[in-house]
Amino acid sequence: MGKYYFILQNKRNGQFALFDPYAGGIVLLDKAFEEVSFFCNGYCPFRSRENRWGYINTKGEICIPDLYLFALNFNDIGIAPVEMEEGEWKIIRKDGSDYSEKTYRMVLDVDDEYIICEDHEGNRIKIDLDGEHEYSYSETDEDDYSELDEDDE
Repeated sequence: MGKYYFILQNKRNGQFALFDPYAGGIVLLDKAFEEVSFFCNGYCPFRSRENRWGYINTKGEICIPDLYLFALNFNDIGIAPVEMEEGEWKIIRKDGSDYSEKTYRMVLDVDDEYIICEDHEGNRIKIDLDGEHEYSYSETDEDDYSELDEDDE
């Protein structure tokens, strides 16, 4: 079982703090944080006063700067969907690098085995996280999907 960290917020001044029950201490987070999500796999999305999202680590340090319109949690293998601009999503690694150069109109689901997203033409795509296979995808028939040809990409 993984470690759990807690985000606390001072009701008087709005400042966030990270409580680490394993070290037995509280770390005050940057006062520029407007919103802080929750930790998952060692990282926590935060929203800055500039209304952009980034990530902090379990020491309360900014490890991925606030570059994104929106950011979701990292999964168990270390990837997360981020929205660069309205309707322009991509998948990043924990070091902030791109998982793939492709962008998507929407990311619908990120699992430890696959990503389901919607391309800019509105087609749903299921991507195996080995990075080798993309499939057209329909929710009505999850187990019956066909691999995209090179021409379909």
